[in-house]
Amino acid sequence: MAKLGDMKVQVRRTSHLTLRCKDLGASRGFYEGILNLFSIGEDERGRVYLAGDPDTRIPVLALEQAEGEDNPTPTPKKMYGLEHFAMEVGSLDQLKAVYRRFRDTGTAIDHTQDHGITNSLYFIDPDGNLIEVYHDVPRAEYPEPEYPFASYGSIDEKLEKID
Repeated sequence: MAKLGDMKVQVRRTSHLTLRCKDLGASRGFYEGILNLFSIGEDERGRVYLAGDPDTRIPVLALEQAEGEDNPTPTPKKMYGLEHFAMEVGSLDQLKAVYRRFRDTGTAIDHTQDHGITNSLYFIDPDGNLIEVYHDVPRAEYPEPEYPFASYGSIDEKLEKID
């Protein structure tokens, strides 16, 4: 029998993320309005838990109010720590819907990217966090299956195209 200290650990996936917000109401409205996340609960400290799937109600994002007005804000590409996080949607059509919602509401898109294995849309949230929303490209459509972590340029035209 293996001892616990000898046990091989395999992380299966990441779970929810928690963001400390300058304005909890603004951040909550942003994620609910842009990504259709919805509240599944709030704890005694005021942390709000948001989910994306009404069937499972599994939290994907938690938001809490920061204390103090002079806290530093994230500066992607110029800071240590978290560079960005990603949220997956189920299809290219859903990614197009997010893209259109950003465009229609005047929400700035940082950039879009064809990564070969994903099509991705990047934006900055109200607190300065860089967020990626993506969908997985079917494996049969990978441009270079042996090198799945590439960048093939913008997908703005693909996201604008109405099928």
